[in-house]
Amino acid sequence: MWDELNSKIEQHLQQGDNEGAAELSRLAVSEAVEAFGPEHSRTSFSLTILASLRANLGDYAQAEVLYREALRIRELALAPEHPAVTVAMCNLATLLCTAGRLDEAGPLLEQALTLRVATHGRGHLAVADSLHRLAGLRHRTGAHAEAEPLYLEALEIRHELLGPDHADVAEVLGGLATLLADMGRHAEAGLLFGRTVELLAEAHGPEHLLVAMAEHNRATSLAAAGKSEQAGAGFLRALEIYEGQLGPEHPFVGLTLNEVAALLASIGRGEAAVGLYFRAMTVLTRTLGPEHPDLARCMSNAAALLAEQGRDPEARRLRERADAILRGAGGAGPR
Repeated sequence: MWDELNSKIEQHLQQGDNEGAAELSRLAVSEAVEAFGPEHSRTSFSLTILASLRANLGDYAQAEVLYREALRIRELALAPEHPAVTVAMCNLATLLCTAGRLDEAGPLLEQALTLRVATHGRGHLAVADSLHRLAGLRHRTGAHAEAEPLYLEALEIRHELLGPDHADVAEVLGGLATLLADMGRHAEAGLLFGRTVELLAEAHGPEHLLVAMAEHNRATSLAAAGKSEQAGAGFLRALEIYEGQLGPEHPFVGLTLNEVAALLASIGRGEAAVGLYFRAMTVLTRTLGPEHPDLARCMSNAAALLAEQGRDPEARRLRERADAILRGAGGAGPR
């Protein structure tokens, strides 16, 4: 029964049905507990699959509970350096990063890297995975000088072991490209973004979420470089994939709406931008909660535009709320 459920989960995922896959995964967890026991490796496996699906659907609170239980089971049964334990650490850390809890994610990623290097040596794919994740964390905390060599080392390992055209190479290229764009090195970033989108589309198909993320990041770089028309097309392409794969009520949809609104505001289409900002705030509030830094940044953007339009009471209300959220979060959080 458990194996059959997992086969059905895979079928739903191939069809892009995340909701259906999540429901089957919930049944798989129950079946694993009943058939194998609550602390069996197959129970941990099912918990991990369900956690990833809940995270994809924007339910980060439930995903965290599931990831923590999967990690607890693996730590109970296995040695600390076992690959299954470090994978579970990285899964939880990545979710915490997405939720804006970078201070909690950092120690988990550093511990996983230390364990993997001690077990495998430096030139191993598991080490490359940890380097890539830690680079992303350093990037998001603004430690760009620390992030770049981590990305480059991860890229070197994957390039050597997997070849230049592998999707995992593209994943690191995308992270490095985003970093270079944030450092103002847009020409270098543009080349890497183009290659990233090409490799991911070849590996996964043009409607895959990883393609959408790469398109989104490339569009952000283009916008920063003043290429508004190309950036707008990229954001809209990313938004189309996000809504098709995840539905209209997902954090990625809200974040992309915020980007499109900012772009419209920059080219003088303020009225259209305001509507998108408010739609983005609604989505982000529902999916991330009312205290998330990404919501605060969207509020700040909307407040600035409203002030330009002379709508001062609305602007002041949003600005004060955004400032309060960022003070409570220490200013941290995902882009």
